[in-house]
Amino acid sequence: MWLLYAMHANAPTRVERGLVKSQKKALMAQSRSDMLGCAHGTGWGVADYPNGVPMIEKQVRAAFRDEHYSRKAARVCAKTVVAHGRIASEPIPSLSHAGLHF
Repeated sequence: MWLLYAMHANAPTRVERGLVKSQKKALMAQSRSDMLGCAHGTGWGVADYPNGVPMIEKQVRAAFRDEHYSRKAARVCAKTVVAHGRIASEPIPSLSHAGLHF
């Protein structure tokens, strides 16, 4: 199951309020408990498109437990942004499953 946030604007727009600061509707708050009471605690991702080039970041921790999520959200200022929180099905999430290879 996924939580999804998407925004497209005519001018670069900050999205921290929608991703972090709005008390009940922010993606971070919903990752703790959605309308059905489910926590989306197995990962998040944010993609923004400065200058038309996608900048994608994914993590395997819950947005509400990951201070990096808040820092990422505070930095984003773009015309187009897509973000998600998720409840993983099998397999257990890892950085390699999130498409991150180190």
